[in-house]
Amino acid sequence: PQKEEMKGQTKVTVAEWIYFSFFASHIFFTALFEPQLFFPAEYFPYIPCRAMMDMYMSYQDPMFTLRPYWFKSLVVSEILLQLPYFFVACYGIIYRKNWIRIPSIIYASSVCTSLIPILTEISTSSIPSFHNRIILICINLPYAIIPFLWGLKMVKDESPFSPKSKSIKKL
Repeated sequence: PQKEEMKGQTKVTVAEWIYFSFFASHIFFTALFEPQLFFPAEYFPYIPCRAMMDMYMSYQDPMFTLRPYWFKSLVVSEILLQLPYFFVACYGIIYRKNWIRIPSIIYASSVCTSLIPILTEISTSSIPSFHNRIILICINLPYAIIPFLWGLKMVKDESPFSPKSKSIKKL
């Protein structure tokens, strides 16, 4: 009986597992790390938060050393808007829900837009050394590339999780 139930279901692809892992890990980082910009460290578990903060401070990340207000505003929008989306995205990927398409396009557009000033600040700031700037760009770039590819997939396919997804048009 179980084999018959599984017969009609489509397996999650490797790319979808990558997206799922990205969103699931982002839940952890967004909930435990980014609020440290606003609240004292004693409100957070010591080991993961201290490790992340040490990493950013050792590379002299201008976002976390200077803590500019425009960056804090992006973090607030990430906590209030993107954090709930991460749960929705994980659910939508695992259960292959096509309704995730429009929220995903909005998410990807927002993230790709907000990463432009962050990457610009990192690449032009005089605080980190050239070597540290390269490292920080490499750390942050996947947070632009993966949402961009996710958004591209959603723009391209009207039904991204159907076995025969219909492409709107070839890009």
